[in-house]
Amino acid sequence: MLPPFQDREHFFVLAIASFPNDFWIMDEKKLLEERIKAKANWELLKLRHRAGKASSEEVEAAWRVSCKLGKHIPASTDKVRETTEKPYVPGATKVEQAIAAPEVVLSPEMIRHIQELEAQRSTLDVEKRNVSMKLQQIPASVPCPELTERIMNLRRQWEELGDRIWYVKRNGQLPESAPPQDTALFPTKFTAELPRDKFELDRMIKNMAINVQHKWPAKVSAAKTSAKKTEYERKIAVGLAKLEVMQALFVTL
Repeated sequence: MLPPFQDREHFFVLAIASFPNDFWIMDEKKLLEERIKAKANWELLKLRHRAGKASSEEVEAAWRVSCKLGKHIPASTDKVRETTEKPYVPGATKVEQAIAAPEVVLSPEMIRHIQELEAQRSTLDVEKRNVSMKLQQIPASVPCPELTERIMNLRRQWEELGDRIWYVKRNGQLPESAPPQDTALFPTKFTAELPRDKFELDRMIKNMAINVQHKWPAKVSAAKTSAKKTEYERKIAVGLAKLEVMQALFVTL
């Protein structure tokens, strides 16, 4: 029975490394499924990190899980499968550097504002981690709705601050309006329309990842008008939200 932890990707990263040894006794098919899950989770966290919604520690932990599964020997064979992935270093790849948005010169006021937001975000992160540690110390059979809700609230606040920091760094000014509300439809309409076949859903996740990681950021950088830039920035924000929903569904299949 899984602990009452609603933050799926964070729980997955923290929990899988400490699974009992018999978890790793898997046949080829089961191992392939777990590798796909771990790789998809790692890719999602990389995207969330670029959006300011996941920490470097979470990305590194997900990468280690993917590597561990990549090196695992399936029960049906004695051949070791070495992973070809390299450690994730935010902002280090040539592709990302090539499509990075033009650097915005921030005013002293905006720099101070970002520093204040980052300080608030760090405080929230520490509190979120402390509450998460308390939750992990409680047996899985004991319901903890208060702690779970507290963690989710802290994470939402942490993500909102990350969105605001990202916007100010990208545009050199405070956001004029609330973020797009398209995501309100995702838990019902969007999720209901997603395929329940793992490999088809995995294909959709990879396609969306290409869009939000490469295609649309390149469009933002190449935009000649503020309207086009805003259009593709919105696509990226909505795409990241959709990607998160697809990943959350994937790990339940």
